[in-house]
Amino acid sequence: MKRLIPKGFILYASETGARLNANVHTGGGDDDTEILQAALDKALEWGHLHLLLDGAARVRGLKIHSNTIIECPDADCGLFMSDDIPGPVLRTAHYSLRGGERTQRNIALIGGTYNHNNAHHRHRAAVTEEYADWHSVVLHAHPGYERPNIAIELTCVENVTIRDIAIQDNSAWAMLVCNFKNVNIENVHLDLRNHYPSHNQDGLHFWGPGRFLNIRNVYGRSGDDFIALAPDEHDGVSDITDVLIDGLALERADQCVRMLSREKGRLDRVTVRNCYGECTSMGFYINYWFADSKNHGNYGSLYFENIDLRTCKNSYSPAFLFRIGANVDSIVCRNIAHRAPYDARPLFDLGYYSHNDIQPDVQPHVRYMLVDGLCVQEHGGDLKDASFINVDGAVDNLVIRNADVMRNEDAAAQGTFIQMHERGHIGRLEMDNVRIERMEAILDRREGAIDALEMRNVRGSGVTNEILTND
Repeated sequence: MKRLIPKGFILYASETGARLNANVHTGGGDDDTEILQAALDKALEWGHLHLLLDGAARVRGLKIHSNTIIECPDADCGLFMSDDIPGPVLRTAHYSLRGGERTQRNIALIGGTYNHNNAHHRHRAAVTEEYADWHSVVLHAHPGYERPNIAIELTCVENVTIRDIAIQDNSAWAMLVCNFKNVNIENVHLDLRNHYPSHNQDGLHFWGPGRFLNIRNVYGRSGDDFIALAPDEHDGVSDITDVLIDGLALERADQCVRMLSREKGRLDRVTVRNCYGECTSMGFYINYWFADSKNHGNYGSLYFENIDLRTCKNSYSPAFLFRIGANVDSIVCRNIAHRAPYDARPLFDLGYYSHNDIQPDVQPHVRYMLVDGLCVQEHGGDLKDASFINVDGAVDNLVIRNADVMRNEDAAAQGTFIQMHERGHIGRLEMDNVRIERMEAILDRREGAIDALEMRNVRGSGVTNEILTND
């Protein structure tokens, strides 16, 4: 191995003695782990490192330190994980799921492909001593629990930039970021060529505590959540706040964005906009999820805008666009499109929790929800007897503005725009500028309760009943 000279702290991988004779998409070549890890460890000696990974290396997993940039010139350069290695292809040197001091700063991954080689890996990996936090911190861990086999793991980090990379064939999650501040992710390809049903192949997964997360232009496929914001999934107390997600392009992904707060951990000030592509099952899942939850979620302000996800054959059951089953202060949804639907999945399920058979008396509570701009076009699709907005929990204020439902010309008058269910309770329901074609009812309030109803410029064409009641 050549002597490493810090010429401005820039180091070419091809000058370190690494052979770089692998193919980043198919593997092969020699193992370059020791040589490249020695190069990355120069950051500890020099204080800074810019590693130019100018080729494809097969490795058994590498660790990155503070003040390090790994840069690849194109997508045919990067790292390929060796067979049967139960860990990430890249992770931060200091690993911990616990909140507290962020010990690793100023890390950047720019360009290239990180191939986890999922065809030759187990989906889950044993909990070693190094990963003891999976037992001591993760609430749903139990004796014999195995951790997800994640492609990239970044924990205890501040000032992270991830740009223009591809994460290919992750075994479980493509990336986990835990205990973070100021993370910027842009132009990332989730290149899941080997999709295995029910393998929990999430895209980007985030655990708190975390603040200032910016995600822009992520595209590709996931075998579960495309993005998961789960502040306290692992510890029951951590928060994630101040999040911008702008530009998600799904290529038959199973789910779009999961927002999971299970206990005291708060998810707040989150904006999600410009989501498009194909989603097989679930769009936006806002739910405490775990059956043993005692707090049933802790959500502040959530904002969604410009959502146009086309439906296709369902991978799970049930399927929906939005499902809100938790305690939420405010949800605003603007410019939501539903065109040529594959099936009659609902657009908004309010008050629908995960394990109601185990917790039958739980009443999720939404204080304020606004849907402003909803365009449903059945043309070429099949809505059957869809109920677009289902209410089976407590909603203090529900406001629907500028909604238009356009059905096929030969469609039967069936289904409802808003369907109240037995445990549904709305304090104030306001509908303004709503037009519905060929449905049984605009509002079915034969179950549940609505304290105050305000309707302005609400009209139906070929609607059997504007409002269905028991009177």
